[in-house]
Amino acid sequence: MDAGKSVLILYTFWSPDYWEKGKEAPYPKRSYEELSNWNELEKSLPVPGIGVYMKQREKDYRQRSFIYLRIKGMRYGGLREPYFDFEPIRRAEKTSAALLDKIGQHKLFESRPLDQVIETLKGLGEEPPSDWLRLAKERVKEDWRSWIGSYFLRAESDVSNDAFEDIIADIFRAIDFSVEQMGHKVHGNNPDGILVPPPPYDFAIVYDCKNSSEYYPSEDDKRALEDYLTRHKLEVKAKYRYITDAYSCFVAKSFKRELLSASEVGADILLDLGSLLYILYKRLRMGSNFTLVPFDESGKHKKKIDTRFVEDFFK
Repeated sequence: MDAGKSVLILYTFWSPDYWEKGKEAPYPKRSYEELSNWNELEKSLPVPGIGVYMKQREKDYRQRSFIYLRIKGMRYGGLREPYFDFEPIRRAEKTSAALLDKIGQHKLFESRPLDQVIETLKGLGEEPPSDWLRLAKERVKEDWRSWIGSYFLRAESDVSNDAFEDIIADIFRAIDFSVEQMGHKVHGNNPDGILVPPPPYDFAIVYDCKNSSEYYPSEDDKRALEDYLTRHKLEVKAKYRYITDAYSCFVAKSFKRELLSASEVGADILLDLGSLLYILYKRLRMGSNFTLVPFDESGKHKKKIDTRFVEDFFK
């Protein structure tokens, strides 16, 4: 689950006004690992939350209004018990009992998709406070560029062709490709580089960089890329026995808007700089959950890789 689109819901029967004042809420004898997206939520703080009152034996606080919360801290202790540092935003109009009826089965603490929570609140006739909604929307619109170092972002500026090639190669390395950089580093008529991912991926990419905006490949560019792929495909397969296919790819600062697919220009993949930087952000953000499969899918179906394609793949 994407933490930037989640709401943390906390439940208690400890006291009838527990969520009314900010504090750190402990959950003894529970484990933070019960929250599958703990790490993502922690990185996304502050996140929107809801404090719900429940029943336990003789204690029944369900008729108390639930509380909109701002979760500003998360940690766990030596026994893995979680703690949530919160402050109240506003008391809801509806009772905890009404919300519990809509939620159904639940844990003592959990995260639910933002869209699902908003729909549930609408079903109750509940209008969330603007501060809570603003907090939720701010997490959705995270400034992803802030994750990326200035060295990589330099590629968007007016750099030389050689510098552009070098930065592109370094971005590919940062997202787990092995890069055989050629271009200005190797004498002769060669592609700018060859990308080989680690197993179990079984594809390679022969790419050519274009330090241009609104780029549309010329006939010479198309022929050159086709020649690069033909010359290096067998060589790559022989060197890396697990590679079964290779794709051709143009990398440019941007492409002309009317260019919708790689097949239009005889390539397998079209990759603009903004989308490549966004993929780098996803690599940093997702850690071990990141995958290079989108490159394989793009190559197989000759799809243009843009930010929408990336976002759809990494939902």
